[in-house]
Amino acid sequence: MRVMPLAADSLGVRSMATYVEAGALRLLIDPGVTLAPRRYGLDPAPAEEEALARARLRIEAYAVRATHVAVSHFHADHFRTDASLYAGRRVWAKDPRRATDRHQAAQGREFWRAIGPHCRLEPAEGQQVEVDGVTIRFSPPLPHGQDGSEFGQTVPGQSLSTAGSQAGSGNQVLNLVGLNDNAERLAYFGLSNPTQDTVSFTLRFYDNEGHPIGSSYDYAVAPFGHRQFLPNGFANRALQQ
Repeated sequence: MRVMPLAADSLGVRSMATYVEAGALRLLIDPGVTLAPRRYGLDPAPAEEEALARARLRIEAYAVRATHVAVSHFHADHFRTDASLYAGRRVWAKDPRRATDRHQAAQGREFWRAIGPHCRLEPAEGQQVEVDGVTIRFSPPLPHGQDGSEFGQTVPGQSLSTAGSQAGSGNQVLNLVGLNDNAERLAYFGLSNPTQDTVSFTLRFYDNEGHPIGSSYDYAVAPFGHRQFLPNGFANRALQQ
C-alpha cells in the first residue's frame, strides 16, 4: 500500500487530501483545499496563496490517476464541485440528508447535483466494498467537533455488548457509558445504523449507580440512517428524511 498526503495544514493549506494505492485501487480522499480567510485579523500571505495554487495542481494531477474518490463531509477544505475530479469514477460521499448540519446539508445537496451526472455516486455511510481484492470500509457518521457539541456522540447500529437481560432473546444490547454534556448540562447524542436493514432501538437510561431513571418508545432508524436526540423535552430530530 502507498499513502500520499497531497495537502495539509503542515503544508501551508487547510486540507486533508490524500491519495492511496492498494493493489489496482487508486483512491483519492477529500480532494478539497482552502485557506483560512483571516487568521489573527490578517489576510492570507502571498506564500499561502502560492501554497494553495500548488496544492490544487497536486490534487488535480493525482485525480487523473484515481479510479475512485471518497468525500468524508462537506466543509470546503474537503471537497470541490469541479466535475473533472470525479468524472467517470466511482465516488463515495457523505449523504447530505443524514447526520449533518444545515450548512453542510446545503453544500452536500449542491455537490450531489453537480457531480451526480458525471460519475457513479453513492452514499459512503456504512459501506463495505471490494475493489480488485481490496476491502474498503466506511464508518457510520462520526462526531465533527468536541464532545458536548451537536454531534457529541453516536452509537453505531451493531452489537457493542452481548451482556444484559435481553442478550439471550436475540436482541442486541448496546451500552453507551458516560453521556457528555455541555456547559448548560444538556446532553446530545445520536443513533446511527450502518446496515442495509431498518433497525429498532429502545432507549433506557440509568444513573451512575445503575438505577433506571427512564426509557423511551421504540425508535426505528432507516438503513444507513441517523437519529439525533436533542435536550428540549427529550425531542429528537430525524435526519434520515
